[in-house]
Amino acid sequence: MGEPSFMSMALLSNLTSLTSLELVDCENLTVDGFNPLIAAVSLKHFKIYNKGDGPRSVAADLLSELALASSAKLLSPSAGCFQLEYLQVDSISAVLAAPVCSLLATSLQALCFSYDKRVESFTEEEANELQLLTSLQTLSFRDCPGLQSLSSLVTLSVSGCPQIQSLPKWEGLPTSLFHLQVIRCPGIRSLPTEGIPTSVRYLTIIGCSP
Repeated sequence: MGEPSFMSMALLSNLTSLTSLELVDCENLTVDGFNPLIAAVSLKHFKIYNKGDGPRSVAADLLSELALASSAKLLSPSAGCFQLEYLQVDSISAVLAAPVCSLLATSLQALCFSYDKRVESFTEEEANELQLLTSLQTLSFRDCPGLQSLSSLVTLSVSGCPQIQSLPKWEGLPTSLFHLQVIRCPGIRSLPTEGIPTSVRYLTIIGCSP
């Protein structure tokens, strides 16, 4: 975390038994020397993002390398590939591409987008790719200041997104929605006038409009 001297993924190339990996604010890190087996064999929790105003993390490059290795048959399914359950990145577009979503479709349970300062909304293609993540239960947006619209799943968590003015209408929320959490989104002034799905059991609202 915050280590400018950490510049190459090659330093981790032999750590194929890792189950959890966090690379935060390593702004000089490059994908050089990345071994796809680090992420494909045992990794279940992966966080890679930069919080500052500098460049994005190398999340897009790493996920792209994984997709390429898989398509080239360099990763054997018998090796227990892609057990990733939790992913936190600073680029929505890095994840919502068909090759990446296909890789993570059956394992990924929680996806958190953090500090993506460029995105304003999902493209139609990205929204479609999101549907490939059939095991996904929790989708979170954290400190994405430009985000103006969103999609929702079983658990929807939105925090630090001041541009969002309203939550989706009832028909825009899945009937399976269980937990709705809205934090530090002052633009949201009310719940949907139609109400929220009766499936919701937990509602958390902090730091929004009175």
